[in-house]
Amino acid sequence: LDEYIWHEQRKYNKALIKNRKFDLALLDEKSAPATVRYEKQGKVILQALVTDASWAYDYPALFSIDYPQIASCVSYTATYTGQAKTGERVEISGLLERSLSGDQRVVVGSSREAEDQYIKVVAVHA
Repeated sequence: LDEYIWHEQRKYNKALIKNRKFDLALLDEKSAPATVRYEKQGKVILQALVTDASWAYDYPALFSIDYPQIASCVSYTATYTGQAKTGERVEISGLLERSLSGDQRVVVGSSREAEDQYIKVVAVHA
């Protein structure tokens, strides 16, 4: 619980109006990437450096990472929107996917339950 609260308090993307809680996310139609098809490869847990979190509040949230042969992590779950900042080391548990061109990414929030899937900061940049 303490770890969850730490991650949530630094995001500033939640609000409450008339007792209704909601999350804020960015949806920038101009930056929408071309449709790419991915095939599931299986579960993966890794630690990586976040090299670009510019789209961490977009939908889906996108984190570029420095990890051999895996360029990014995407999350379709509001829980992980804004979860990490550029320069932070994260642990990611999710589903590895590969595009037809060979690009790989990790998906967090691949189902409603997203069981055993997460992004968590393990080292904060200085």
